[in-house]
Parts: sequence; structure tokens; C-alpha cells
Amino acid sequence: MNVDDISYVGVGFFLDGEVGERLVNISERFASQCDSWWRLSQGRFPPHISCWLAYMPSSNLPDLQQIVAEKCRTLSPFHAHVKDAHQEASGHVLYRIREQSRFKCIHSALLDVLNPLREGYIHPKYTSRLADMSRQERANVQSFGTRFVDVLFSAHITVAVTSQPVKSEISAIAPTLNALLDMNRITVWRQATSGVAVEVLDAYDMGHVE
Repeated sequence: MNVDDISYVGVGFFLDGEVGERLVNISERFASQCDSWWRLSQGRFPPHISCWLAYMPSSNLPDLQQIVAEKCRTLSPFHAHVKDAHQEASGHVLYRIREQSRFKCIHSALLDVLNPLREGYIHPKYTSRLADMSRQERANVQSFGTRFVDVLFSAHITVAVTSQPVKSEISAIAPTLNALLDMNRITVWRQATSGVAVEVLDAYDMGHVE
């Protein structure tokens, strides 16, 4: 494994249309009013729901894309509802997804087949902070290379990341969306600039219609 050629890769759902535009506008307001460094944009960094994220050798990307394409043929499209926004202790402002079961099933399936492509790689930003993590977070990092996976996974849409609490601003900037999302296409991407831009590698329609 060449540790000098590592990609941060995501697999999940990009959100476009009216809901996507609303989320981009919300993210832009947090950036301008609350100094958020996480800036969504439809062209460079679309709103998304991640189902799998990991650092991995770039040489394994073709295998990952093939596995995801095959997995998508076995998945059925579904709908998801967006809940209210809130801020995590980490500074992330996000919208939770109301029904988690379908996302958790996809996450679990991807975790099983994609984790070997990491070849055990763990980014130094995690190894240097193991002592500050919970027991489950440490176990996840050691097994899967990142913290919020497996039993800690929860589908969400991040719209901002700030260094200061912005709970008082959330009601004005990030109102309840009351949106129904069509989940029918899974995208594979890798990070270009953290919180600003991604490179789309491919996208696959979910092929099994119930």
C-alpha cells in the first residue's frame, strides 16, 4: 500500500432539485453569518447523505466502483423525510433523517464489502486522538478507519461546521424543511477540498424496483 496516495472516499446520495437548492442557500447563510467553513454548492460540493466514508488507497478505487455498481443493482429506491436541524457538540449543523432503517441497511451492506479495500489504513488524524474518543469510537477507528460507523452510524445532511455554538441562529437560518427525498441513485466521490469540493467518480441507479 502506498500511503502517499490515499483518497478520502464517500458513497451516498446527492440531493438536487428544490431541496438541494434550499440546502445550498442554508449552507451559504451559515458561511456568511456564522463563519462556517463547510460550504455546500451544487457544482462543487452538493448536499448529500453519506452511507460510507473512508480513507483508502487510490489504487483500489476501480474495485470500489465495481462493487458499488453491483450492489446498486440489488437495492430498491425509497423515500426519506428530513427532520429539523440541530448542532452537534463537534460544531456540525445538520438535518437528521426521520427514517433510518433503509440507510442503516445500505450502510451495513457497504461496510461489509468495502472495508477490505482500506487495507487496514487509518489516517493519522484518528490515531493521534484515540485517547480522546469513546470506547466505541476507538473500536470503530481500529476496525473501520473512522468513528461514526456501524452502531454509531446515523444518516444526516450536514449544512455547516462552526467553531462557536449557533443554536440561536438555527431557527432563523435552517428552518424545518418538511421535505420528502427520492433516494434512487447512489454516487461515489472523493474529497478534493475538505468542506468545499468533491470529485465525482461515478453514479449508479438503484436497479431493483419493488
